[in-house]
Amino acid sequence: MSTKWTIDKTKSTVFFTIESAAIGEVKGHFTNFHGDIVAEDQQFNRADFTFAIEVNSLVTGIEERDQHLLSEDFFDVKNFPQIIFISEREGIESNELMGKLEIKGVKKDTTFVTNLEELDDAHNLLKLQCEVNRKEFGLTWENPDTTNSIAESVLLTAELHCIKNSD
Repeated sequence: MSTKWTIDKTKSTVFFTIESAAIGEVKGHFTNFHGDIVAEDQQFNRADFTFAIEVNSLVTGIEERDQHLLSEDFFDVKNFPQIIFISEREGIESNELMGKLEIKGVKKDTTFVTNLEELDDAHNLLKLQCEVNRKEFGLTWENPDTTNSIAESVLLTAELHCIKNSD
């Protein structure tokens, strides 16, 4: 029997890290996201995952940088308001979750490394991490000042508190 799990946004985080030549590591997070897991077991070995991030909820702590990231130079939030992940293979296998990640209209096979902690019968903590090449998703902007270039590789990390629905 399948059970639906919902992500508790009040206890969950989704963030990213990228290197910048001029300032070092830049971290940001998203404040608005949602997702569901339909699972046949609490270990999510047999489960379907859907997850969406509202791109306009991006925060790096510098408003000018946030607005640039939301612009056509990067995420183009007006035309591509969400980042979406849908699992392709059923469940977590060998601490990996495989699926399609869609950023800026580009879908790519993506594998997240996972760590699942069963907190109790109705709560799980699912940690996900993967590295993606931003240019493969159409995030190709480069600073004309080559002393301030940004890396192609972006680390995506999520810590998702999952609550078993009681229906």
